Amino acid sequence: MDRIKELIETSREVIKDCQVENGAIVAANSDKEYYPENVSNYRFVWPRDAAFVIYAEKLLGMEELENEFIEWLHDRAEGFSDSGLIFHRYATNGPRDTDFGHQYQPDQAAALLWSILETHEELNEKMSETVHLLADGLWSQWHQDHFHQDTHDLWEERAAYHDKKENFTYTLAACSKSLFMAAERFDEEKWRKTAEEMQARLNQHGEEYYYRSYGEVSDESIDASVLGLVWPFNIVEKDKMLENSINMVEENLMNINGVMRYEGDMYDGIIHHTEHLDKGAGAWPLLSFWHVIALSKMGERDRAEALFHDQIEKIDGDYIPEQIFEDDREGIEPLAWSHAMFVIAADELGYLETED
Repeated sequence: MDRIKELIETSREVIKDCQVENGAIVAANSDKEYYPENVSNYRFVWPRDAAFVIYAEKLLGMEELENEFIEWLHDRAEGFSDSGLIFHRYATNGPRDTDFGHQYQPDQAAALLWSILETHEELNEKMSETVHLLADGLWSQWHQDHFHQDTHDLWEERAAYHDKKENFTYTLAACSKSLFMAAERFDEEKWRKTAEEMQARLNQHGEEYYYRSYGEVSDESIDASVLGLVWPFNIVEKDKMLENSINMVEENLMNINGVMRYEGDMYDGIIHHTEHLDKGAGAWPLLSFWHVIALSKMGERDRAEALFHDQIEKIDGDYIPEQIFEDDREGIEPLAWSHAMFVIAADELGYLETED
C-alpha cells in the first residue's frame, strides 16, 4: 500500500507539471529536471493523452485542468475551432507539428468527446460547443463504412487507406462509442446514424478475435489497443470474440515487464546523435494498467489484482516511464498517460478510495 500511495502522489505531481502556462497539456514536460537526456522530446500536445490525463485528474480530486485545456483547444489548436478535426500532435503555442501534423487520428477527437461526456452530467456553453465541434468533425469525415481520408492509428505508425475502405478497430470503437454518447446527450440523429454505421463496420472486424484493422486490405495481427473495446469504448458484446482478443494480448504481447503494443514493435524513444535508436520496444506500463482495467471489467478480478501489483514492482523509480526494457536502457520518464492509466487502474481496484 505504501508503494501505491507513493505513485499516487507522484501522479499528482506529473499531471500538474504537464499543464503549461497557456493551458496546453503536454505528454511529458521535458523542461523538468527529472526528464532524462537523450530521449524524444514529448513536450507536445496529444489530445488523446490529454483526455485520459483529465479523466485521471478528476479521479484524484485535483484542481481542474480541463477548462484551461478546452480554452487552449479553441484558441490555439490549429484549425480546430473551424473544423472540429484533431490531428497527430500540436506545439504548445498551437500549430500542428511540422513533421507529423498531417496525420488524421479520429480516435483523439473521440477520446476527448468521451472524457467530457463521461464526467459531466451538465455541460456549460463552452463544453457544449466543444462537443458539437468534435462530433461534427467525426461525422463530416465518415462515409457509410470508412473515413473520407486516410487515418492513422493511436501508435501513429500505420495508415488505414480510405480507398481500401480500411479502418482501425480501436478507432471505430472510440468514434462509435463517443458519437452514441453525444447523440444521446443532444438527441442528434446524424451523429447516431454515423455511430450505427461505424458500429456495424466494427462488427465485421474479425472472426475469432478483433483484427488490428479491417477493409479490402486487413491487418489481422493482435494489437494491445483492443483493450479499449472493453474500456472505455465498450461498444461490442462481451462475448467469446472479445474474450479471445483480451487473452491474445496476454499470450502474444506480454513479456516479463508487462504488455507491449504489438508484435515486432521497435520504437524505444531513445535518441543518439540525432537519430532514434529503435533497438526494440519494451513493455508499456500504460498498457499493463489498461489490461488491469479490462480484466476487472471482464470479471477477472484476481488476474487484474495480480497484474496490477506485478507491474508496480517493475517500476523502479519515483515516476512511471513510457516503456520498461528487458536490458539496461532508460527511456522516456515520466509519461503523463502512464501515470493517468495507473490512477484509473487504482481507482478500478478500489485503491483511490483507500487513499482518501
